[in-house]
Amino acid sequence: MTTLTNARVVTPHEVPEPGRVTFSGPTITGVGTGEAPAADADVHDLGKAYVLPGFVDPHLHGGDAASVGSGDPAEVRRAAAGTGPASSPAPFRRRPG
Repeated sequence: MTTLTNARVVTPHEVPEPGRVTFSGPTITGVGTGEAPAADADVHDLGKAYVLPGFVDPHLHGGDAASVGSGDPAEVRRAAAGTGPASSPAPFRRRPG
């Protein structure tokens, strides 16, 4: 388990400060303020940095012309796989072999 502490945690309803975010692997298990981290947690003091739990910034150029902002999982997979039209810059293209 990992806990990020002393953060400005941006949620849809508030920005608690100092806030904390706890997660286990890729799963967020808690967002809040004031509660002490678990004794076995890997704790990181963020020094009042902003944290947006659950936010993924899909901004990219290329993506094989897929519409990653559409919310369509097939489009996101296509962008990640590099299987769309050959309109992407070289760094986003699948390498042969």
